[in-house]
Amino acid sequence: MHPVIISQITDHDLSWKPVSFLSRVNEEAKTIDSEQIHRVRFCIIGLKLASNSPDALKDCVRIYDTKTGKSRVADAKATLKGKTETFVFSLPLYVKDFSNLHSNQVNVIHICDSSSEKGKGFFPGLTPQDLLKNKAAQTKAMAALTMMQKFNVWLEASISVNPDGHMIITNDT
Repeated sequence: MHPVIISQITDHDLSWKPVSFLSRVNEEAKTIDSEQIHRVRFCIIGLKLASNSPDALKDCVRIYDTKTGKSRVADAKATLKGKTETFVFSLPLYVKDFSNLHSNQVNVIHICDSSSEKGKGFFPGLTPQDLLKNKAAQTKAMAALTMMQKFNVWLEASISVNPDGHMIITNDT
C-alpha cells in the first residue's frame, strides 16, 4: 500500500530537489549550512501537547519579537507592543521517515507558523491569532493534526536546521 501524501512544497525549484532522509540531516546538522533547505517526507507519530483537546493549541501560540529574538506567552487578550512583534504558532512534532521507520528512533520537527494571512500558513484559512480566540479554529486545527497522525499518511515538507540543531518546517510547505 502506497503512502498518502497530504502536503506539497509550494516552491517550484525546491519541489524538484531530491528527498533527504531525516537521519542524514540529523547526523550532518552541525556541519551543514543553516540556510540550506531540505526536502523531506515523514509521518507524524505524536504531538507535544499538554492534552488532546483542541483547547491545548492555545498554549502553542506565543508572541515573538524579531528584533530581540525573544518570545513571551500569548493569551486571548494579548496585544503586540510594537512593529517587530508577531504572533507565532509553535508545535513540536514527533516524526519518522523511511530511514528510521522500523526502529525506535524518532525525530522532532517544529512547526513555526507566523503567517498573518489566512491562506499562507500551515493551516490554510487560520492564523495564530485565530487559534487563541476562536474555538472553531482550534477544533479545525486539531482535526487536521489528528488526521496527519493516521496510519500511512505522510507529509512532504521543506525544512531548515537552525544553529541549535532544531529542524523547522519552512514557509515553502
